[in-house]
Amino acid sequence: ETVMPRHAFFCFHRERDRWRADQVRKSWIERDTSESGFPEPADWNAILDGGDEALEAWIDQQLEGTTVTVVLVGAETAEQDHVLTEIEKSYGRGNGLVVIFINGMLDQGGARDKKGANPLADFQVDHDRVKVPLSKLYPAYDWVTDMGRMNLNAWIEDAARRAGKA
Repeated sequence: ETVMPRHAFFCFHRERDRWRADQVRKSWIERDTSESGFPEPADWNAILDGGDEALEAWIDQQLEGTTVTVVLVGAETAEQDHVLTEIEKSYGRGNGLVVIFINGMLDQGGARDKKGANPLADFQVDHDRVKVPLSKLYPAYDWVTDMGRMNLNAWIEDAARRAGKA
């Protein structure tokens, strides 16, 4: 029985963390799976210039066919409006969520970044008739210390299971 590759949406601070996010994406693509959420920088600027409606339309289009949203967290990710919108829309459509801290990865200049907040902590959702932060429902990992290159696939599958997308 062949397992269809899982289609994941990657959510990240598209200016500050692009280089680190690309390293994560490369390790995902090596597994011959499909991903979305990686516009070229010029395209991304055009999307942002289009205002909220253009951004929301782009997010909806990118989420089409995905079952898991991978939130790559750097120093300032949790303060990015587009990231919060992507998380909200992902959760709203039933995607599983994976949070991966990528600040410990070396960037193209060989530097690490400071650890930012988990953006899922900002979302209160109903779970078993109580309001809980989304960060309680979906675990967070660290790309470096939790060996993301080896474990990304398992983390994504776990998120899919948690969302009932097995």
